[in-house]
Amino acid sequence: DQDGSLSVHGMDLYNLTPDAISRFIGDCISKEPEEVADLKNVVYQKTMGNIFYAMQSMEELVRKNALYYDVMCFDWRWSLGKVALPNFLSDDIVEMIKGKVEELPFEMQRLLVVMSFIPNSLELRMLQMLMSEEGFSMDSAELLSLLIKARNEGMV
Repeated sequence: DQDGSLSVHGMDLYNLTPDAISRFIGDCISKEPEEVADLKNVVYQKTMGNIFYAMQSMEELVRKNALYYDVMCFDWRWSLGKVALPNFLSDDIVEMIKGKVEELPFEMQRLLVVMSFIPNSLELRMLQMLMSEEGFSMDSAELLSLLIKARNEGMV
């Protein structure tokens, strides 16, 4: 462009290799890639290297306590063997995310539904009015707190 800025018109995204998934998991839980071979095999088998699905799979293992942080040893551990671990992950990413949403408090579920109809951004006051129409009357501080919780859950 004449003003010195660049525009991106497209980007090709490819699935990660098993080695890249191993490094990703190792980075997530502060372990060397070779230490997470069992986890890598399960996650890669389910996700075929799709990074979004791999991230959701790691979250799912934590939610189901198949992967947990051992506070006594200050280390991440997984409690299941090679056979049982795959049973904790859905073959369907939509089902996995649906399960994640269903575990959220009902008011946060409604907030996500309302926000799904809104293009890019809106003011807090407008969101407050829309939530009120859904039967959730809350002040700005309560709504902001709910938005922060939704962000922390990786939902917005």
